[in-house]
Amino acid sequence: MKAVIFDMDGVLVDSEPVYMNYFYEPFVRHNQDVSLQDIYSVIGTTMEDTWRILGEAWKPLKSLEEIQELYTHDVDEAFVDYDDLKMPHIKHLMQQLQKNNIKMGVASASPKETIKRVLSECQLESYISFYVSGEEVKASKPAPDVYLEAMRALDVKPENTIVIEDSTLGIKAGKSAGATVIAMKDNRFGMDQSKADHFVNDHMESYHLIKRL
Repeated sequence: MKAVIFDMDGVLVDSEPVYMNYFYEPFVRHNQDVSLQDIYSVIGTTMEDTWRILGEAWKPLKSLEEIQELYTHDVDEAFVDYDDLKMPHIKHLMQQLQKNNIKMGVASASPKETIKRVLSECQLESYISFYVSGEEVKASKPAPDVYLEAMRALDVKPENTIVIEDSTLGIKAGKSAGATVIAMKDNRFGMDQSKADHFVNDHMESYHLIKRL
């Protein structure tokens, strides 16, 4: 193996519970008949798709502009402390990969500014050679584009690449790109992780699994 490409949310940082609460709060405040579980469908999508899904869940339906305006005034994402949400052992894993000359990248559906912020706040930027947002490619996950772009930038082939993912969409994207996919186990959001090649509970397990691979 020559490269490991990480998804971000749910892999580098345990941010999904915070995001789900962020997206759900306005529905509660405005007495919308929507459950927290209904919000889980946004996991792994780009922000544009997230706004579309949330707008369609609102009654009466809200346009993209209307739903964005609502969240601009109702909730502030800046409160998120990404370093506090950093996954255990992720820095150890990256240190060991770097020592063994394994290239590292990040391929996320999140906006590029958010990826940059997460890497900076979690002090992981020195390990990452390249990062790409689903908003920068033709089609985001479950299409393979974001992983193929990361492989191109890292100059590695799919058969020499490991992808670490958590979401259904992300696992499909990694498999479609031809990489070996490791899934971070997560039973909280009803995600189908069955298509992954391997499964781990944390990044210490990721480290030992990658050593074997």
